[in-house]
Amino acid sequence: LIQQGFLQRTPRGRMATTRAWNHFGITPPEMP
Repeated sequence: LIQQGFLQRTPRGRMATTRAWNHFGITPPEMP
């Protein structure tokens, strides 16, 4: 999923990208 661009590795762990949210038709939460 990381290679496909759906997840990104961050210091806080793996996080879904905007592309992943759009793929599932879900509005991404607001990022602080």
